[in-house]
Amino acid sequence: MRINVKTSLLLLCIALTGVMFTGCNGSKKIEKPLDQNILGRWTVYVSYVQNDGQWVEDEFPGEAKQIMLFKEDGTAVVLYTEPEGLTTSRVVQWTADDKTEILQFGQSTMQVLGLSADELEISSDRALDPLTGEIVNSQNRWKLVRSDNDPKLLEEQLIGRWQFSHSYEMGPEGWVDATFGVVDAGYYEFRQDGTATSYCQIDNIEQKYDITWSSNTIDKTIIWTGLEEEPILFSVAIEDDTTLSVYFSNSRDIKTGEKLPGEYKDVFVRVVE
Repeated sequence: MRINVKTSLLLLCIALTGVMFTGCNGSKKIEKPLDQNILGRWTVYVSYVQNDGQWVEDEFPGEAKQIMLFKEDGTAVVLYTEPEGLTTSRVVQWTADDKTEILQFGQSTMQVLGLSADELEISSDRALDPLTGEIVNSQNRWKLVRSDNDPKLLEEQLIGRWQFSHSYEMGPEGWVDATFGVVDAGYYEFRQDGTATSYCQIDNIEQKYDITWSSNTIDKTIIWTGLEEEPILFSVAIEDDTTLSVYFSNSRDIKTGEKLPGEYKDVFVRVVE
């Protein structure tokens, strides 16, 4: 059976417990201490699966990508971009043992095969088949390159709190001040674990929602779930990492519940802590 290891690397940190690991690391250099040298952002650039005793490269389809961000507080952010651009993120706990050269990553155990200033190689002896959900014995290796200075994905750019600034609607000659459903105050707060908070206030009426979210790095859209029965899709644009524009086709008055179709834009400013 051929395993889609690009997907299974993300799922391993969520689904597997007691995972076995590949044996020795050969002659590759491993910089220590691991818990210091592994800190930062890493992008998977090549993936291998062992078929009939041979290591075979398993190419990434389309825009598929995986990123791991190891943080000093013992958490790691895992981002997976599907071939069509949809990106999801998870936060897991991680530890590293210098003696055994084992990386405990969420609920999975991986062997560190190599670690330098710019490259990380890890392996696992099990994988999760994304089509069946079955845990299978499958020798896998991943090579990652340090990517701290690479352009951030939309999912990464959105993290933090954005304070409402202004509402616009499309008029005959372009964007003008909105006249319907304008709030007095509001914010979005996007978190790395895939949850978010939406808040708005008009007069003495407040609305606050906790939702889950993902993004599409190709279409530049945000997908919200948990706010209504169906997922809500917004187009967004970020300028200079400080200004977020959110585009939508229905404006809603939170006092009356009335919706007015049209073309609208809310502008938010990043809150710097």
